[in-house]
Amino acid sequence: MKYFYIIIIFLISFSFSGSAQNFEFSNFDISNQLKNPGSIGDIEEENGKAMLGYRSQWDKSSPYRDFFIGYQYRFDAFTFGGKVVQNDAGKASLRSTKLSFDMSYQRDLNYMGDKIIFGVSAGILQSRFMEEQFKFDTQYSEGIGYDEGISNGENFQNQKQINPTLDAGLFYKKYLDQ
Repeated sequence: MKYFYIIIIFLISFSFSGSAQNFEFSNFDISNQLKNPGSIGDIEEENGKAMLGYRSQWDKSSPYRDFFIGYQYRFDAFTFGGKVVQNDAGKASLRSTKLSFDMSYQRDLNYMGDKIIFGVSAGILQSRFMEEQFKFDTQYSEGIGYDEGISNGENFQNQKQINPTLDAGLFYKKYLDQ
């Protein structure tokens, strides 16, 4: 009987559905610059590596777009790079743009290719939204519906923010014997 209740609880927990908007790329593994800053140095290309990514979700009436451009260049044990990541979410244009510069140091641990990489990423993050695209309960009136001429009653002091960012990470790569 105890297992019966456990199975029922398990089935009920999966019977509810939900939806969400992921603001990042679906295939973030394609670019190591979007993951741990330590993985920035995990490139094999001798002449550097340029990456470009774009994702658009849904239709033009409700745009969700992500854009990424990055470059990294390996010089001996050091890797240097930079990236721009932009996310534009919805009609109100909840937009964030991050510009960062990356650096990592790689240390080979043995002749088999095992390595450890320490990386840092420093930059700026700008976030903004367009207040005029929001609709508030106070802007609805009986019989008319939504009236954009009615004040929303909100006082947004700042629709734009710029903040510094600093990320650090450690990346360990081990090759297993086949």
